[in-house]
Amino acid sequence: MKVALALSVSIAALGGARAFAIDAPVLTDTAWSSAPSFADVAAAYPAKAKAKGQSGEVLLDCTLSETGRVGRCSTVSESPLGMGFGQAARSLASQFQGPSELGSGRTIAGVHAQITFKFTPDLLDAANVARPEWVTMPTAAAFQAAFPDAASKAGVLKARAVMSCQVAAGGMLNDCKSVSEEPTGYGFGAATLPLAPAFRLKTWGADGRPVVGGQVRVPIRYELQQAPQGAKP
Repeated sequence: MKVALALSVSIAALGGARAFAIDAPVLTDTAWSSAPSFADVAAAYPAKAKAKGQSGEVLLDCTLSETGRVGRCSTVSESPLGMGFGQAARSLASQFQGPSELGSGRTIAGVHAQITFKFTPDLLDAANVARPEWVTMPTAAAFQAAFPDAASKAGVLKARAVMSCQVAAGGMLNDCKSVSEEPTGYGFGAATLPLAPAFRLKTWGADGRPVVGGQVRVPIRYELQQAPQGAKP
């Protein structure tokens, strides 16, 4: 008997590029294919601010080239002033790579994009992605195929697995490890790991924090709608 599988993945909703109007003068949610990493931001962190444990926030307005590269950035806002955060943000801007055209097919050359940077001392100590924004994830069929046979035969209806991964270039997951599984003994942790290549994150957080080079936890919850025929009560 084929079992229907209802899946609830307890991670943030899929992120993606916002639909851009043809006459939109400024992009605020650009789908960057590459962006500065945790290490890049840590290296650019102003020495004066670092010594004082000072946080800072910057908003840049930048012009995109026909290839989607960022250039000619100006500081829209910087807080606090006098700590070097604006200069640090501008030094990182060239590492952003955007699309070469808008959703309408219009070239992106000359279009402006705003980029938020949030510098906080914790970035210097731990590279953790607290609020992942997912661009792609495995299909429902892939999750269904990953559900361990031993669990199905034992009548297990619900399970939760958590893996911890390194975020590689392009927002892909790398070096994933199983952190926990519940219930244990059915192989949910091991079964979830092969799904990792199908996950991809946005390379720069909407909160202005880096993503590439960070560690991210991926909690996944499985739930069967009904027990397989012949399963144990």
